[in-house]
Amino acid sequence: VALSPNSFLPARAGSSKMAMGMPLRHYLGTLAASFGSMALGSACVHAYMQPEMSTESVAADFEKEAQARRQAIEEVAKLTMDERFGPAVGNSGGSAPPR
Repeated sequence: VALSPNSFLPARAGSSKMAMGMPLRHYLGTLAASFGSMALGSACVHAYMQPEMSTESVAADFEKEAQARRQAIEEVAKLTMDERFGPAVGNSGGSAPPR
């Protein structure tokens, strides 16, 4: 059995294809094991957390959040305008200023 020049491992008579410095068969085994364990872990976490994504509750929550954001933006815009130009007509309870 002849030794390969760059390794202490014996070279095979019919050299097999190499990927990342290892025989293709070992590379594919490592690849399958790593991605398989990652997929299994993901499935376990998914099963443990039991995500319940009912579209009705998600849509209702989204609508509530959107309404709250719109209201907050309107309040900030009103406060900014009041700070810059004074209270708006009709909001202070007084009459309109003379023209």
